[in-house]
Amino acid sequence: MQEVVKALVDRHREQVIKRLPTYMSAEHFFQLCRELDRDPKIRRVAERNPDSVMSAILKSADCGLLIGGPFGHCWIAPFGEEVALLIGWRGFVFQWIHAGAVLKVVSNCVYVGDEIEVIAGDTEAINHRPSLTDKNREDPKWIANKDNIIGSYAIAWLPTGLKQYRWCSKGQIEMARARSQNASGPAWTHSYPAMAAKTAVRRLDGLIQVCGPTEQNKEAWDRYARTIELDRKQFDHVPDEKPDDLPGQSTGRVGPPTGATAGTEHDPSPDPPPPHSEGRKRSVTGPSLVVRDPEPEPEDAELITSEQQDQAMELMSAAGMRSSALIRYVNDTYNVPDIAQLTTAQAAELIVELGKRAKAK
Repeated sequence: MQEVVKALVDRHREQVIKRLPTYMSAEHFFQLCRELDRDPKIRRVAERNPDSVMSAILKSADCGLLIGGPFGHCWIAPFGEEVALLIGWRGFVFQWIHAGAVLKVVSNCVYVGDEIEVIAGDTEAINHRPSLTDKNREDPKWIANKDNIIGSYAIAWLPTGLKQYRWCSKGQIEMARARSQNASGPAWTHSYPAMAAKTAVRRLDGLIQVCGPTEQNKEAWDRYARTIELDRKQFDHVPDEKPDDLPGQSTGRVGPPTGATAGTEHDPSPDPPPPHSEGRKRSVTGPSLVVRDPEPEPEDAELITSEQQDQAMELMSAAGMRSSALIRYVNDTYNVPDIAQLTTAQAAELIVELGKRAKAK
């Protein structure tokens, strides 16, 4: 086996070492880089386009993440004559822990047959009872099939003793996939459960706002800022969108002061939606939708269900509409930042409208 990547990394050894964080072993990092030679596709790109492979390795060093291996921080994936650095949800958690932001994080997918209870309000909780006796769990193909996943969640334990929760329905996961520049790439097609779990972890981003007092804590938080900025570039979004499942949208952080206080169990107040002005026109991709002034909803109105979100996403696809166009329509029509904030009544209206557009296509 040719050691193309090993030779490439060895030539840039000093440059890589300068970029690595102080809390990471250089030899461990280089050992995992050498393992990339085992992948013939990556080795072929390294021969023809060494700058692409070296750029991805340097980005992982800048972020302070280990490539591949059992840690799951990040991966290098070949795309034709180039490679891309893909961030895993355990990479975010690794940096949160080193920054003193969390004690631990768990993220899981919820499958057909599981019992899931999501409690919102003053006392938040997620109670998940997997169907462990289901024989389907013995089939790796069944586990990897996205049709068997109904959602995902993430729970973070903070140093304050509080917890933060995020639940993502199948519709929200598919919306994140629709925004991804590699929606049909190997990560989403071959590792859907991991990407579903990552979507839930990414949505914790705006709820974790703490950095420990040590220099290592501050360094890890800075590496985390670089990581979420890199991950955001892999998603399509327009400047005036602020979807909360894209990392870094809530803060645009450059790092909090040492010892910053963690948030409470409640979500931080979202940015107010842009005011609805009469006669405003916005260009959208896909079929045009009529914008109307929203009817006031009662304060205790029930939010959109997972089934409604899934149906809306299916009809959006059938109508040939991009997710950015749907988000703009929801924002203009109902004055909410995204589909997850719709009430059940508003969601029913949206589904009817999308159904009409899908039939007319």
